[in-house]
Amino acid sequence: MQLNEMGLQIGTMLQIHLFDDETQWYTVQLIGYHHDYGLIISAPKSSGSELAMILRDDQPLNIRIKSNKAAATFRCNIVEKRMKPYPHIHLSAPSEIESVTVEQVEMIALEQEITFINDDEDSHSTQTELSGISLYEARIQHAERLADEGQRASVTMSFSFADKNNVIVLEGIISSVSEISDSGEQTLTLSYKKLDQSDKILLHAYIYERMLVNFKIIDDPADHVSRSSI
Repeated sequence: MQLNEMGLQIGTMLQIHLFDDETQWYTVQLIGYHHDYGLIISAPKSSGSELAMILRDDQPLNIRIKSNKAAATFRCNIVEKRMKPYPHIHLSAPSEIESVTVEQVEMIALEQEITFINDDEDSHSTQTELSGISLYEARIQHAERLADEGQRASVTMSFSFADKNNVIVLEGIISSVSEISDSGEQTLTLSYKKLDQSDKILLHAYIYERMLVNFKIIDDPADHVSRSSI
């Protein structure tokens, strides 16, 4: 994928990573770009202070960016930094872009703890596991029967994104059920009904992040959370 194929918009937020800082990613804003000449971005800040002064021309950076079409990562160099009329940085055009699109992956594989409710049977909530997710449906696995095809159900899950704990509720219809006869384990597919805008935004963000993790473009944020809690 080329830069001009990503559907980037001026004002898009992206993240930059300095090679001499192994952990910190800085969020900046896209001011302009041209696929042959590179990108213009706002200068990164830390605790409200401009970092442009410590950056140098030709300094290498890692970039990760998301658009409506894809999520991508690439390396580039600082062509020039300027402080007037406002702090901004000119980056070189990337020679190679690693990208993934939502359309390329029908179902993202994962292991995510969820709360499942069979709405048609007025059942109590069940703690179980989500084994796959897409923009349109989720795959649930459980050791015992949870629901039958055609029944209404809902899934509630929490996840960390952008340093915040988020909760999303996915409601819909069980569109398929498969059972392992010996064990009684069920695999169900929940097809969502129309999501409200806030849940739709969260779902897109979550899926993009899982895509980046699965394609080893970024580390799993959950790993950082686990290490920091030790």
